[in-house]
Amino acid sequence: DPKDWQCPKPSCRTVNFKKRTTCVACGARKPEGASRPLEDWREGEKFPQGPWDCDVCKIKNEPGAFKCIKCKKPSPDMQKLIEEDRAKRAQEEGRGGGLFDRQDPNDKKQWDSDGEEFDDFGRRKKKKS
Repeated sequence: DPKDWQCPKPSCRTVNFKKRTTCVACGARKPEGASRPLEDWREGEKFPQGPWDCDVCKIKNEPGAFKCIKCKKPSPDMQKLIEEDRAKRAQEEGRGGGLFDRQDPNDKKQWDSDGEEFDDFGRRKKKKS
């Protein structure tokens, strides 16, 4: 279907059905705005970059290789895509952090709930003797 979309994340690039709002493989959000139709796979693979030499191990890599076959370093084109993706994510990220990303490790010990009548789930706590 021409309205199916490809994951914008450079390391994923999974093709998703048009009804999905997030990538089925990595969970990235569907890009907003006009998207170009996917390239037809029957036309053969098209590699935007030609063969390239790795800067680290000096191995010659095939066209379209995203990472070096020996040291796994990303290709120059892939590195550029990764940096663009990282810059785009940095604009959307906040400072709040996630479950295991606390701002201060002492935050856990700051709140004492022993004096409360109910626990976090609304259950009445047993009185300590």
